[in-house]
Amino acid sequence: MYDTLRERLENYATYLVRDREAGRDIVSHAFISALQHPAPLGEKDIHPFLFKVVHNLCLNYRRDTARHRDAHMRILQRERSAHLSYNSLLEKCDSSDVLASEISKIWLQQLSDLPNEIRKTYLLRCEGLSYKEIAKQLGIKENKVDKNLRKALAVLKHSLSDYINKD
Repeated sequence: MYDTLRERLENYATYLVRDREAGRDIVSHAFISALQHPAPLGEKDIHPFLFKVVHNLCLNYRRDTARHRDAHMRILQRERSAHLSYNSLLEKCDSSDVLASEISKIWLQQLSDLPNEIRKTYLLRCEGLSYKEIAKQLGIKENKVDKNLRKALAVLKHSLSDYINKD
């Protein structure tokens, strides 16, 4: 019985669902359902029963496929919407402000991590004091001022190397 009906049922299922593999799976499920059916079916009754089971399974398959397709489309639309919102947000954001803020944050962190004498030397130089004035204010030699500034600049340059144009 299986061999005589299988091909006809597969063709019918494939016609309804437009997918050969899905049609084969549906027919397999229909035969399993026929074997598990509690009422004994005769040879005459099994043919319409199997066609009806295949028909119903095909309708279920098409319904479920449509639901999955719709859910997939909704997910894609949400992703596109999120992507457009993200791009819009990026376009509104001034990248130079973000970059300046990031550099400033790194610079301040590195400056605060410097030893006290080196940090003070650097900050006094930023205020425009000469080496001689810095040396006098901190009670160190001018050579030490130069050495401290070189250390501070090396640390800052290294920490900001990703942002410094190397050309």
